[in-house]
Amino acid sequence: MFSLNLFAKVDISSRDELGLDESLRTQEQEYTLNENILITPLFLPSGRDLQPEEWIRGLYYYSVERLGFPDVPFHYIITYNGKIYKGNEVGDEAKIDIVDADSNSIIIAYLAKEEDVNFSDQGKVALDGLLIELANKNAIESDSINIANLRFKLNLATKLSSLEARDIVGGWEETLKDSRAQVKANYSPLQRKYHIEVVEVKAPTVKVKPGETVIIELSLKNSGESSIYSGTNAELLASKKDDKLSKFFMNNVWASQSQVAIMSEGDMMKPNETKVFQLKFRVPLYFGKQTENFNIENGLGEKVDGTDFTVTMEVDQISETVVEILETETGYLNIRKADSGNSDVLQRVSPGERYIQKKTGEYGYVQIDLGEGVLGWASQKYVKKVN
Repeated sequence: MFSLNLFAKVDISSRDELGLDESLRTQEQEYTLNENILITPLFLPSGRDLQPEEWIRGLYYYSVERLGFPDVPFHYIITYNGKIYKGNEVGDEAKIDIVDADSNSIIIAYLAKEEDVNFSDQGKVALDGLLIELANKNAIESDSINIANLRFKLNLATKLSSLEARDIVGGWEETLKDSRAQVKANYSPLQRKYHIEVVEVKAPTVKVKPGETVIIELSLKNSGESSIYSGTNAELLASKKDDKLSKFFMNNVWASQSQVAIMSEGDMMKPNETKVFQLKFRVPLYFGKQTENFNIENGLGEKVDGTDFTVTMEVDQISETVVEILETETGYLNIRKADSGNSDVLQRVSPGERYIQKKTGEYGYVQIDLGEGVLGWASQKYVKKVN
């Protein structure tokens, strides 16, 4: 088994060395978070005497011009003499659809000679080095590395092309077992680093009424090298900087009383992309200028450096009576279904929270509006009027 220092640095040749005509790429490439690696041998066309670089240029032109792919449908290309080229311009996150196989795969094409039934010695060394680098960079374990015979498939009706996976024959699969073992022995996944810049924050410039829902427009730039996807550890959330309860909290919308999700399901941010997100904030029952400081965290709760931002709004007075919950012996106050200490508990509220008072009961309780059409009764002993 090869030692780790053999794979300390993988030399990947750029597309510039191939002299590709980049102007042919007119379609936008889709992105995805690839979770597998798929290797496919490509065999030199019968009767052709091509150098690997000529072959790759031909693959590029054929894929884009004839088959209609946005780019060459391989992330990396390894030649039989052990040279590695960058394939798709987007890199590891390029989405390449495969029929009858997992499409969330980084695809490595291996250029084989027509009579080959296995990797060359030079090709195997290059492959193992690349697999170890990709596995650690993308946190892909060895059992998610596979090999298949991919073929171009053109749909005559739609004129759209795809890749079709077929079984492979020869010694390829047996050799891949050793490559998987190399990856497993040298597997130490790197933590991806993400960089976010807060470009602009837009809040209402006119007075807003308590209880209204306002939209805060948060413009962010992904200044890192990797895309950011919702539903992953990298997804973005706005958190109140002091981690205390936010006055702007919206029930059933925010992730918690101090944190609101920035990204919606299916959202992503490409590298160098600037995107505007719309966040829902509830206007609090506090009057005048209301300001809170936030920063951005990822899905693991780690704060992203340099992402502090402030939300400010001017809250207008209202004619309704507003009450604030006072401190209690238990740290919370039971809100009951009826004007009685013997009534069932509807929910609990926290000291400092404010509500609109609807009416005063006969037995020492006041009725408050809990929002979303729900009314409950609070002990008059633990509330105070604020307007």
